[in-house]
Amino acid sequence: MFSQLFCTIAEEIINQFGDKGRDAIGEAVKKYGEERGRRVGELVKSVGKEKNLKNFFIYSDLDIKNTAKYRPKII
Repeated sequence: MFSQLFCTIAEEIINQFGDKGRDAIGEAVKKYGEERGRRVGELVKSVGKEKNLKNFFIYSDLDIKNTAKYRPKII
Protein backbone atom coordinates (compact mmCIF):
# COMPACT_ATOMS: atom_id res chain seq x y z
CA MET A 1 0.00 0.00 0.00
CA PHE A 2 2.75 2.46 0.92
CA SER A 3 4.63 1.60 -2.26
CA GLN A 4 1.61 2.73 -4.28
CA LEU A 5 1.50 5.97 -2.28
CA PHE A 6 5.22 6.51 -2.86
CA CYS A 7 4.84 5.97 -6.61
CA THR A 8 1.93 8.40 -6.83
CA ILE A 9 3.79 11.09 -4.87
CA ALA A 10 7.02 10.53 -6.83
CA GLU A 11 5.20 10.75 -10.15
CA GLU A 12 3.55 14.04 -9.18
CA ILE A 13 6.84 15.51 -7.94
CA ILE A 14 8.55 14.56 -11.21
CA ASN A 15 5.64 15.97 -13.24
CA GLN A 16 5.78 19.29 -11.40
CA PHE A 17 9.54 19.69 -10.89
CA GLY A 18 11.12 17.64 -13.67
CA ASP A 19 14.75 16.58 -13.28
CA LYS A 20 15.16 18.44 -9.99
CA GLY A 21 12.23 16.48 -8.54
CA ARG A 22 13.60 13.20 -9.91
CA ASP A 23 17.03 13.95 -8.39
CA ALA A 24 15.49 14.83 -5.02
CA ILE A 25 13.51 11.58 -4.95
CA GLY A 26 16.63 9.61 -5.87
CA GLU A 27 18.62 11.22 -3.05
CA ALA A 28 15.81 10.59 -0.56
CA VAL A 29 15.58 6.91 -1.53
CA LYS A 30 19.37 6.54 -1.26
CA LYS A 31 19.38 8.20 2.17
CA TYR A 32 16.52 5.98 3.38
CA GLY A 33 18.33 2.86 2.16
CA GLU A 34 21.57 3.81 3.88
CA GLU A 35 19.81 4.61 7.17
CA ARG A 36 17.75 1.41 7.04
CA GLY A 37 20.81 -0.67 6.24
CA ARG A 38 22.63 0.84 9.22
CA ARG A 39 19.67 0.16 11.55
CA VAL A 40 19.28 -3.45 10.51
CA GLY A 41 23.06 -3.94 10.58
CA GLU A 42 23.21 -2.64 14.14
CA LEU A 43 20.38 -4.97 15.16
CA VAL A 44 22.08 -7.99 13.57
CA LYS A 45 25.35 -7.10 15.29
CA SER A 46 23.61 -6.58 18.66
CA VAL A 47 22.33 -10.17 18.63
CA GLY A 48 25.77 -11.50 17.72
CA LYS A 49 24.94 -12.57 14.18
CA GLU A 50 26.96 -12.15 11.00
CA LYS A 51 26.03 -9.30 8.67
CA ASN A 52 24.82 -11.01 5.52
CA LEU A 53 21.79 -10.97 3.24
CA LYS A 54 20.08 -13.87 5.02
CA ASN A 55 20.28 -12.12 8.40
CA PHE A 56 19.25 -8.84 6.80
CA PHE A 57 15.91 -10.44 5.90
CA ILE A 58 15.59 -12.35 9.18
CA TYR A 59 16.13 -9.20 11.27
CA SER A 60 14.55 -6.79 8.79
CA ASP A 61 12.37 -3.95 10.01
CA LEU A 62 9.71 -4.55 7.36
CA ASP A 63 6.24 -5.51 8.52
CA ILE A 64 5.67 -8.53 6.31
CA LYS A 65 2.63 -9.73 8.27
CA ASN A 66 0.32 -7.24 6.57
CA THR A 67 2.08 -7.52 3.22
CA ALA A 68 1.64 -11.29 3.15
CA LYS A 69 -2.11 -10.90 3.77
CA TYR A 70 -2.65 -8.42 0.93
CA ARG A 71 -4.37 -9.99 -2.04
CA PRO A 72 -5.27 -7.69 -4.92
CA LYS A 73 -8.74 -8.09 -6.40
CA ILE A 74 -8.26 -8.98 -10.03
CA ILE A 75 -11.37 -8.89 -12.19
